[in-house]
Amino acid sequence: MQQLGQTVQLISGFETPSSVILTEDLSHLIAVPHNGASDQVTGREHTKAIFYNFESNKVDAVQLKGLGEAIIHDAEIKKGRIVWLVRRFSDNSWLIMTSASEVISQLSQPMAPPAIRTAIFWLPQQDIIWFLRLPTVLNPDPESDLQLSLTRCDLGDGSRIEIDLIDFRELLE
Repeated sequence: MQQLGQTVQLISGFETPSSVILTEDLSHLIAVPHNGASDQVTGREHTKAIFYNFESNKVDAVQLKGLGEAIIHDAEIKKGRIVWLVRRFSDNSWLIMTSASEVISQLSQPMAPPAIRTAIFWLPQQDIIWFLRLPTVLNPDPESDLQLSLTRCDLGDGSRIEIDLIDFRELLE
């Protein structure tokens, strides 16, 4: 557990906020230090991760390569190895990658307009990503998109299902 203490110190010592991920099987604690840039500006290269393996009591690091501007959004254990959910900005794609920077699968997902927030739910064992689009503008202009919608993307067969949930414009009328 000494390594865990060092890992927690390392994570808490990051100068800028980081993503901290605990894998579903509770075997790894992963930290993704941000490089100081926000998701809304250039310089988005959050592709390094430091992780602690509870089973082996070891700390390791990975740097995903060849991505350009990208952000690690999530990580999970699949078939005994860590796989990474990465958003690459150059082509608006979501990638599932190995620690050796090998792309396992790729999904193109259009960028949401600035007034739309997108929540991502990844089910790695089923190869499915859900995108929930949440409008964030309270007093929109008549052209604004106020549709709350859900998109289910299957990375295995490439299928995509769009589900419109609520049109907030109807509630405002």
